[in-house]
Amino acid sequence: MEDLKLMMQVLAANGQNHLPELPTTDFDQGESWDGQPLQIGYSEHINGVTIDQEYLEIFQKFLAKVKVTSKGLTKDHPEYNEKEAYLKYNTLLGFEMGVNNPRFPLMAVGLYTFLRLKYRDHWWAKGMARGMNMSNAGYARTIDYKDRFSEIYDEFLTRYDLWITPVCPIEAYKHQKAGKPFTINGKKVGYTEAMGKYAFTTAFSGHPIAVIPIGKKKNGMPVGVQLHARKWSDKRLLEIAQHLEALTDGYEVPGMVKEK
Repeated sequence: MEDLKLMMQVLAANGQNHLPELPTTDFDQGESWDGQPLQIGYSEHINGVTIDQEYLEIFQKFLAKVKVTSKGLTKDHPEYNEKEAYLKYNTLLGFEMGVNNPRFPLMAVGLYTFLRLKYRDHWWAKGMARGMNMSNAGYARTIDYKDRFSEIYDEFLTRYDLWITPVCPIEAYKHQKAGKPFTINGKKVGYTEAMGKYAFTTAFSGHPIAVIPIGKKKNGMPVGVQLHARKWSDKRLLEIAQHLEALTDGYEVPGMVKEK
């Protein structure tokens, strides 16, 4: 966390290109945590993708430690149309990836077919392909949707000092072929469903998160939590994350990695 604080100080110190409509980015002058007990929300999943059972047990043990010192711990999740949001997010990606590329006949069809066959993710493939052919006006409308989606998280995160979720539905995993599905609780889960469904909401809404390790599974691979906070509260978030990290064993190099 100290490294992240230093990085934020460096990034925030560059005021040369500051936009007047945004809050001040002076990290050292940002809101600090006063050390008082926290009102915390949590969810055992994001967007309905269930996590590995052993990971869930480690997650629940961590929450039990957090509850002891918190003001309140409430199970909660922001409400929105997950499929629509996922589609819109990928549509933006498709437009921004393709806007500077030459247009070729059937490029969008080819992209959809490739992604659909390799990753088995219809909504990702559909969004990317749709974005490749989207007009500037369509892009503006999608940005408007992104702003409305961000407001959902803004409102949700005003209820809590922090929202805690798993990082993804599985532990850190060994390198594997892209697109290969994961086995979670005995069931096959698509590669992008496992990864993307836990990451896209944060990227889409723009609120800050910090990730801390909370333990390791029996196979020696680490698991962690995402700590979500309100926009422009980066300094406070890192201070809270550092406090919660003290409830864990801290970062340990996985057994598969040899220390030099």
